[in-house]
Amino acid sequence: MTSDVYSDVAAIISITGCSTVFLGNCDLTKQKLDNFRTTGKENQISLSSLQIIDVKMPAESYGEIAITLKSIGCKEIMFENCELTRRKLSEFYTGCKDHHVSLAKLSLWDCTMTSDIYGNVADIISITGCSTIFFGECDLTKQKLQSFTETGKNIKISLSTLSIIDAKMPAESFREIAITLKTTCCKEMQFENCELTSRKLFEFYTGCNDNDLSLSNLIIIDAKMSAESFRGIAITLKTTCCKEINFRNCELTARKLSEFINGCKDYHLSVS
Repeated sequence: MTSDVYSDVAAIISITGCSTVFLGNCDLTKQKLDNFRTTGKENQISLSSLQIIDVKMPAESYGEIAITLKSIGCKEIMFENCELTRRKLSEFYTGCKDHHVSLAKLSLWDCTMTSDIYGNVADIISITGCSTIFFGECDLTKQKLQSFTETGKNIKISLSTLSIIDAKMPAESFREIAITLKTTCCKEMQFENCELTSRKLFEFYTGCNDNDLSLSNLIIIDAKMSAESFRGIAITLKTTCCKEINFRNCELTARKLSEFINGCKDYHLSVS
């Protein structure tokens, strides 16, 4: 799509009342985004979510995205397979800071992000007041999580929800997640398609215990989780004093539920 067409996209959003826009592999330039934003502002469009997949998008466009979010009152942004670099995130951070952008949710799907960049992610959360962070298939290592947590601790970020989809995440990272939750005062944790094993859950609830972590809600979305792992969930709930558990798309069987019930009995657990 040429730059001028993006004005038409904004006009379509205005006439249809569309709330979510997904731009995939559009080679977004500053000019394309400027045309979209200018027409959007003239027509007073409002979006709830902007989703972008664009590996070729230049760094300068990220500052323009921040301006666009502010202009259309959008509180949720997703970057997927954008090969995010320190420069790209720095441009986005500066744009958010200069234009006082506030976000409710930041979603990142990018396995190419290096460990040092996660500090930049924490900076963005801080400047936008973002309360929910979603990491999708980022191959989260202990080092990546440490970079995020250390920066988050220094600038005192606070989260309401941490959500992770990551089947490749090593067991040792689950202990680090507990530290991240504690540091960011986060009370809701969602594991989705993480292929939870007894070992992964052991690392998580050990980290929770070591850091005196409390949770209000634990959400599990995992069809591949083994039956024995459900006992680990019970231990996690007990360790974190969590009163609410949500199982979604877990392909629950009599054996899985039996393991969970037995774990609840063994640890005198009461949940809703």
